[in-house]
Amino acid sequence: MRNILMVTPLYPLPTKENNCTYVCHFFTREWVKMGYNVVVVHTQPIHCWMWHLAVRLFGKRLSNFFGGGNFYARKIKHTEHYVMDDVPVYRVPIYKFIPRGRYPAKSVAKLVNDVHKILNGLDFVPDVIVGHMTAIEIIPEINKKYHTKTCMVAHGVLNKIKERYPDWEAMIDSYDSWGFRAIPIKAAFEKKFKEVKKPFCCYSGIPERFLSNQNTHTFDKPLSRFLYIGDLIARKHPISLLQALPVCGGDYCIKYLGEGAERGQLEKYIKEHNLNKHVELVGRVNRDLVTNYLDEAECFIMISSGEAYGLVYLEAMARGCITVASRNEGFDGIIKDGENGFLCEAGNPEELKSIINKINALTPKERLEISEKGLKTARNMTDYLMAREYVENLEKI
Repeated sequence: MRNILMVTPLYPLPTKENNCTYVCHFFTREWVKMGYNVVVVHTQPIHCWMWHLAVRLFGKRLSNFFGGGNFYARKIKHTEHYVMDDVPVYRVPIYKFIPRGRYPAKSVAKLVNDVHKILNGLDFVPDVIVGHMTAIEIIPEINKKYHTKTCMVAHGVLNKIKERYPDWEAMIDSYDSWGFRAIPIKAAFEKKFKEVKKPFCCYSGIPERFLSNQNTHTFDKPLSRFLYIGDLIARKHPISLLQALPVCGGDYCIKYLGEGAERGQLEKYIKEHNLNKHVELVGRVNRDLVTNYLDEAECFIMISSGEAYGLVYLEAMARGCITVASRNEGFDGIIKDGENGFLCEAGNPEELKSIINKINALTPKERLEISEKGLKTARNMTDYLMAREYVENLEKI
């Protein structure tokens, strides 16, 4: 296997209009370094003009309402080509009138034809076609020409499959393998639908430069320096942290890195509860500067709902922060509660209070051991190691 075709709407752009996660690019970039030939088809949904105007005017509110997502204000009419870190990307428009609805058959047929033209022009025949959050019918249609191996990676449970596709069982079975971004996603998917062929967990990694060579944290005193990194949107429950942290008493502080529609609610809560001296809303920070904030913090907390994975948890563990993630969400299974971090019910400030009390009741040595185990977990989950594990699963199909 040398030629990998990835088809996904989840791909970053080299322009300021980008608001998409880099998760797929981190895989393809490493595959290219390993010597694989990779082509990415970035399928960009195109809707009616009113939707794109709404994104331009109310993008933050829409992101908050939908719990995040990649929304584009600009409509593209033709395929656009760009290269990122030696990865060739073809941004192909695909039309559907209703956002998050099913694509019309005509739109799928046009996309498939566009993809075939691109690959013909490159003289590229895929050995495997991989989808990330791609509409389930697209890859089987592309593959009618190539009859090659296929894999779909689920970032969530795909709740609308039964409603949209009368032949949903056959469509699931048409894939030679299924990847899942987290153990809870696999369990929920197979419970709702059916067991799939050759399943595997598709975890992301972090750049080696994120890893702390030496743990700079000592935890000689109870936790007092906290950090949150992420969009300030409702499903991430940023206010829950403010409701829980006063349990620390005294001179605690928390810094929020990120922006979003919930910032106004945070500011209101801070003012109403006189928390100005304890809270700093930093805003967005360049990824290369995030390590500075992680090194200053002792504890990273984000207890989101609907978290497919959560790369920021791994980044926090890589710097030695004691990390608190959500139970039954994307990082459950990587964090083992009480061993290399802690798990809390999403959005539950009362449970978060008890976790903070539990951590602070530990001895400095016990807190440091949890930090060290988290750091060890991160060292075994670099970009390269996770991309290699992923491609090894593709090789087994």
